[in-house]
Amino acid sequence: MALLALAFVPVACSSACTSPGSTASDAPAFTVPPQSVQDLAWMSGDWRSIEGSTVQEERWSEPLGGLLLGTARTVIDGKARFFEYLRIEERPDGLVYVASPLGRGMTEFALSAGGPRRVRFENPEHDWPTSIEYTLGADGRLTALVSGPERTETYVWHRHGG
Repeated sequence: MALLALAFVPVACSSACTSPGSTASDAPAFTVPPQSVQDLAWMSGDWRSIEGSTVQEERWSEPLGGLLLGTARTVIDGKARFFEYLRIEERPDGLVYVASPLGRGMTEFALSAGGPRRVRFENPEHDWPTSIEYTLGADGRLTALVSGPERTETYVWHRHGG
């Protein structure tokens, strides 16, 4: 299976890739997984991190019609270096996260765990990543843990705009 690049272009990380004062123990517990995209409304909005000349954005629509639609973009030195189309959709067997990096191909990740303000999707057959987890922290930051064999990348965004 092809490598899924996601919106997480490797960059030198400091404040954009860490959450000062936050730890994994600050994350809401996995309790009852979300049953519909309505349960993920907390992801909706415009999210951004800026680290030097790198801007990373992720945007999620309001849940509607059984879908959350998302886009991601990474801009380095004023040039778009990466983009991705995303969606979380309701299916008869549960929620599925679908990523289409650079608008080419799709990789699906099935819901594996969730709770208030926290959700994880997994695809153990994919080379990297095999897991994508989002958490909305008490500080209002959206964090993504993107992981697979041998590495985990953490990305932290602040709500952007109104």
